[in-house]
Amino acid sequence: MERMTRKSIKILDCSIQLFMEYGIKKVTMNDIAKRSNVSKMTIYKYFNDKETLYKYVGKTMLERCYEELEELYELSEDVVQKMIKCTYILTDYISKGYATLCFELGNYNDEINKEVKQFNMKVKDIIIVLIKEGKQNKLIREDISDECIYHYIDMGLNYFQHNAEYRKKIINDSSFRRNYMAFIWGNVFIDYSGFDC
Repeated sequence: MERMTRKSIKILDCSIQLFMEYGIKKVTMNDIAKRSNVSKMTIYKYFNDKETLYKYVGKTMLERCYEELEELYELSEDVVQKMIKCTYILTDYISKGYATLCFELGNYNDEINKEVKQFNMKVKDIIIVLIKEGKQNKLIREDISDECIYHYIDMGLNYFQHNAEYRKKIINDSSFRRNYMAFIWGNVFIDYSGFDC
């Protein structure tokens, strides 16, 4: 599939919804056709087989998240707010179940595993750029290496992804979220007071 059309995007979006609702294994091409309001033949016109569909579903979720992250470069806000927005984009991607779905799709399509690895490297590059910008502007601690700060942030994101109780508390308890984020970011930024999280 070379060019995405409105119809192919609708098929991908409906596939994502169904996979999230019922799990990849339980969803058939008939289910996707019904939800998309197209024929099964139309799906095969855009996606040769189920494995190709899996590949494009994964790529679509990764690209959408990455596009949001790239928009951070355009923001006129300071690096502290950019860094916080970066983690919000990634926690949103995780909490919506997209990260888990991409991982599961990788069990059916090796290209998705490669795409996820590339996505993770691109995310790392963005975070490292923000860290360097923060250090240049004397907003981020210079006594800690860029790599160490990146892994500290990445560790927090991984914990958020894999610990449902913590994820629920962060999402639903604003007081806990504020205190916890102040604690986390207080170890990265020189002065974290007064920032909204």
